[in-house]
Amino acid sequence: MKISHDIKRQTPFSKTIKRWFSQRSPSRFAVNRFQWHWYPRFFISRNYPLHLDIEISSLCQLHCPMCFREHRVIPNQNNMKWETFRKIIDEAEGRVYSLKFTGRGEPLINPRFPKFMAYLKGKRFGEIGMITNGQLMTEEVMDAILENDLDFVSFSIDGLKEEYERIRAPIRYEEIHEIVSRLHELRTRRRKKRPLIRIQSVDRYVGDGKEFLQIWGPISDDILFLFFKDYSPTAHNVQMKGYACPYIFQRMIVHWDGTVPMCVNDEYETAVRGNILENSLSEIWTGASFQEARQRHIAGQRDEAYPCCAKCAVNRVGHGRETLAARTVLSAYRLLGRFLRPRVVSALEGNRR
Repeated sequence: MKISHDIKRQTPFSKTIKRWFSQRSPSRFAVNRFQWHWYPRFFISRNYPLHLDIEISSLCQLHCPMCFREHRVIPNQNNMKWETFRKIIDEAEGRVYSLKFTGRGEPLINPRFPKFMAYLKGKRFGEIGMITNGQLMTEEVMDAILENDLDFVSFSIDGLKEEYERIRAPIRYEEIHEIVSRLHELRTRRRKKRPLIRIQSVDRYVGDGKEFLQIWGPISDDILFLFFKDYSPTAHNVQMKGYACPYIFQRMIVHWDGTVPMCVNDEYETAVRGNILENSLSEIWTGASFQEARQRHIAGQRDEAYPCCAKCAVNRVGHGRETLAARTVLSAYRLLGRFLRPRVVSALEGNRR
């Protein structure tokens, strides 16, 4: 098994420490990080996912060339309704550690965003964040973020001026810098600890990264460079063999209409596990459909059983980087896999009979 990281964190160690201690509960955050990294290695899943991604909009106002949306149209696009959002939050509170507004679209397109933020205030979650391209972040949105204690805002900012304006057209580089600066300024003026301001960029668009860090470092708390994912139909696609993806042990995503695909990378819903308007989060997460998916992954049948896994841009050979922690547990994982996989395969064959 290869355990890889999909990001290259550029943040100084001092800012990393600050991030830990700015958590609502640093001790709970430490426990969650342990669960996040180790549960998948030993195929552990709880009654609820550790993390929930919520797609409050599948719409997007941009046409970024590296995005999967540019290669295939997402059918049935819309904004999440208030009733759907409230149902998710009411069940997840106190059971799911963290939430993030992300998915196939831009969260701020949903006009209910400020109302969603207000409903989250005081809810029992360890961390709540969002990913945005930032163009629609008005003063009203900033107020909703600051007053309702969103934990982090991650801005997708790919490259320096010319490259950024080519990729993220029609947003101007000066415009997005002004928006991020304004959020940073308001947070400082109001003496708020949150939100943490994160900048993320695809690695191939930042050169050596030095100028990028000089520009964005002073107005952010965390900077990540993401490995490029090639979603084109002609992309080199050799999937890692004998690999159990960590996502199905860690996280669940709910699309705008309540649909729960197998993972965040199942953008076209080829492996739907349920719908939260018909079943609870726990019923879907612990149900037969998700359990079979986990068994298939443990048995090394991931890319044979699921079309979204067979084309997954994250789990291709050569994507990401192997960490020291991964190498130290690799032998133990292989031994565990040798013990479990024959039993899982046998069970699957028994079920087919």
